[in-house]
Amino acid sequence: MDRISEKIKELKKQYDLCKEIDMASISHEIEMLEKERSKYISFTVACDGIPPYYEGDEVSNCSTHKMGVCKIKYDNDEDVLHVWLKRPGLLIGRAGSNIKNVEEYIECKIQIHEVKNLWEWD
Repeated sequence: MDRISEKIKELKKQYDLCKEIDMASISHEIEMLEKERSKYISFTVACDGIPPYYEGDEVSNCSTHKMGVCKIKYDNDEDVLHVWLKRPGLLIGRAGSNIKNVEEYIECKIQIHEVKNLWEWD
């Protein structure tokens, strides 16, 4: 009987350890998703401003609509925001001044991908 109760205790310890590991990985995933979400929001706020106060709040001098933004994806490993858009020159700005302002605001690098047709950005 002692052997069985010891085995049960051991299994309970293993189960508790697995729960802790799962909770740690889940909290890490949640943290990464929150970071990704904040980068998306920061990028749109930097370009479009904060609704309903559009004028004067934006960091960039053009909107996501004017740039033709098709897709935004954040890479947690490299801390890079990938942006697929039709008019990259508007995001870059004169001498790179616009993109520098946006990168400072969102606190990460931006990788630009130009979209020439709608089937390119998948």
